Amino acid sequence: MSNAKLSVSQSNRISDNGFWLSFVPVFGGLSIIRERSRLSNTKGVQLGWCVFALSVVTAMGGSFGFAWMLQIGLAIWLRFQQPTRPAPSALAQVDFNSCSKHELVRVLNLPIVYANDIDLIRSEGHLFTHAEELTEIAGVPEELVARITPQLIFSYDAAKDDDHTWRQINFLTASEMVSRGVDAIAAEKIVEERTLRGDYRSAVEVKRRTGIAFRSYQTLV
Repeated sequence: MSNAKLSVSQSNRISDNGFWLSFVPVFGGLSIIRERSRLSNTKGVQLGWCVFALSVVTAMGGSFGFAWMLQIGLAIWLRFQQPTRPAPSALAQVDFNSCSKHELVRVLNLPIVYANDIDLIRSEGHLFTHAEELTEIAGVPEELVARITPQLIFSYDAAKDDDHTWRQINFLTASEMVSRGVDAIAAEKIVEERTLRGDYRSAVEVKRRTGIAFRSYQTLV
């Protein structure tokens, strides 16, 4: 671990060889240029060229003492400069209803188990309209939803009835479900499983516990 940290630290500053070579009269400026180019330090490269050009001009005139001292000073100053940290990149925006499962995992950093559930629900025709549905329908923990919400775009945004929520699965009777478009056999199975093992914690859990396709009870969510 210590060796890895040392390697990273050294890669972000002038190497020892490059530092000492920068003390060579006149041509030490080329070492400064090379090292700063390696570190993608544009300002350092420009200063290196300036010092090198000044050293060449003064050397041709027979006096390069000042330029040499300036060259050494620049090398020492750049040696101990902290590496510039890149500015944080903007969060990638993701259209939640059209992105791939790969993007759910790699871009949003969702665990694969939730990505699989979301992909399954989308494949059966459901369009998500707001972030809260990730918890209500797919069972994604609220803290994960809060983290990725700034990245989410929903390609479909329809107004929803406040009373039209998946939680009605936990209190509707089988006949009430049928009246809302659920197949009678599916409705009986949903109620039977609910009575036997308790309320459902999310819409996708209905599928897991009953084996019923999400589209069979989609009208309830």
